[in-house]
Amino acid sequence: MRAGAWLEGWSCRRGHAFLYSHECCPACGAELSPRRLRAHATLRSCTTVRVNPDGDPYRIGIAVTEQGARTLCMVEGKIRGNGRDRVQLVLREGRYVARGPA
Repeated sequence: MRAGAWLEGWSCRRGHAFLYSHECCPACGAELSPRRLRAHATLRSCTTVRVNPDGDPYRIGIAVTEQGARTLCMVEGKIRGNGRDRVQLVLREGRYVARGPA
């Protein structure tokens, strides 16, 4: 993975991290501040969506960054999604996409 890959995120003083902005920290109610989060993550689970408007199957998963921010994401490549796969998150057209190590 590229060493310089970062995402825009938010965190509170207690260390809860998020990839989406909130009024306050959903975990503890504290104020959130903008923060750069490393794009490196672990894909915790993965599934294939076969019934959808396009008719083409695609994969989605839950990824957790090193700082603990979680997100639902599209999954690209030959990632198994066994809970230990290291991925890089990228923001593409308003959606997070998990890609295998570069």
